[in-house]
Amino acid sequence: MADRPSPPFPAAQGESLSRCLLAILEAHPAGLKEFDLLQHLRRELPELFPSGALLDSLEMFQTHFLLFHLLYRLRDQLRAEQRGELAIHCLDIRLHPWRPAENNLPGPPDPLRAYYLDVSRLEGTTRREVEGMLADFWTSYDRWDRRVDSLAALGLPLDAPRETIRRRWRELAKSHHPDHGGDPEAFRRVAEAASQLLGSPAVSA
Repeated sequence: MADRPSPPFPAAQGESLSRCLLAILEAHPAGLKEFDLLQHLRRELPELFPSGALLDSLEMFQTHFLLFHLLYRLRDQLRAEQRGELAIHCLDIRLHPWRPAENNLPGPPDPLRAYYLDVSRLEGTTRREVEGMLADFWTSYDRWDRRVDSLAALGLPLDAPRETIRRRWRELAKSHHPDHGGDPEAFRRVAEAASQLLGSPAVSA
């Protein structure tokens, strides 16, 4: 495991932060979302996690980065001491018991660990870069949201492969086509869904 860079706070304060974070996670064995964990930290450490930080895009990024920096350092510490395994995801931050048989196996490289332990990103990321990341996120979210709706319109699961989508489109197009006595509105809905998922040329194929 690579050496960790110095944290953006004194060592003694870092130990206090880790203890506070660990105590919160131990008190919530079912896990916490990032937002909920931040609410607990704001009550315990208002000087580091101010209540207005999520109103400004740059401060929101810095708050998120600091939290995940602390989480990855804590996970490394728990692994080194064989005290537990920390799952880190914005929708599920959870402390699991240590299981030697599983935890002694080397896991895949974690690029997020390297990102969040690089403290130069905390001060080096500009407001413009943060706004660009947010724009990319919402673009991806909107694309995913449309995919979910389109698959639902075709009656397919989220992991449906392209060929399954194409086959389902052909089945529904045949049954709903107005020339065959089908419902024009139903045909329009499945055509739009298939076009979203496959692209117009693929739909017409």
